[in-house]
Amino acid sequence: MDPRFRQAVEQAQAGRLAEAEASVRSLVSNHPSPDGYRLLGFICENQGKLDQAEQAYRESLTLNPGLEFSKIRLGIVYCKGRKYTQCVDSLQQLQPGIDAIPEALFYLCQALLETGQSSRALQVAAKMEQAARSDPEALLSVCRLLTERGLYRESVPLLTRSVERLPQSGEAHYLLALALSRTGRIDRVGPLLDKALLLQPNFVPALLLQAMGQLEAKKLSEAKQSLGKVLELQPCTTVASTWRSWVASRKPRPISESSSP
Repeated sequence: MDPRFRQAVEQAQAGRLAEAEASVRSLVSNHPSPDGYRLLGFICENQGKLDQAEQAYRESLTLNPGLEFSKIRLGIVYCKGRKYTQCVDSLQQLQPGIDAIPEALFYLCQALLETGQSSRALQVAAKMEQAARSDPEALLSVCRLLTERGLYRESVPLLTRSVERLPQSGEAHYLLALALSRTGRIDRVGPLLDKALLLQPNFVPALLLQAMGQLEAKKLSEAKQSLGKVLELQPCTTVASTWRSWVASRKPRPISESSSP
């Protein structure tokens, strides 16, 4: 192994990415190699230099078209750079080989959603349940993608697994509560939100969802209390401010409620 390659690897592992980039560029300028460009691509990617990472991965594949690492990273870089069609084209060709790689599945799922291929994205998301058995945060990350795009019903099974695998995650409990509330299955929402807020008492999205449920149940004093806490945490939260004004404008309530702050 060229000493400059070893040096670049050590620098990258130590987090000295600028130095590592300089070392590997010196290497490939004199002795181009697929491994050198592969390493350069990875270093540039981790610095957010996506165009340079893309170019380096392409160079590595020109020299060695079978380099699987560069193929996968190139597809991921496409998605990071919002080149979603290229990402889909690249990563789908690598299936089923990437079906055990959570990061690749995440970016493929995101790219499919961004290109309007929801059905295919859900198929990829389902593969994450098995692929992410040792990385439950990866499963939660793909659930986050689904809920952000309003695929609440479809996300419930994966979110249920996320809660099982991440019992101390307030976000997992909140996202499952959100998905259930949006699909009319409100019987489990309250306990999930209680757990989410027990784990993360200042988790604003959970507080807002809790307040929404309290308003719908006409528990106005509780809703006012929840929204007051949101405004303490995020004074500029427009939705919370609007809801608090709505609560304050209601007609006189029973003493048990109106006595609350």
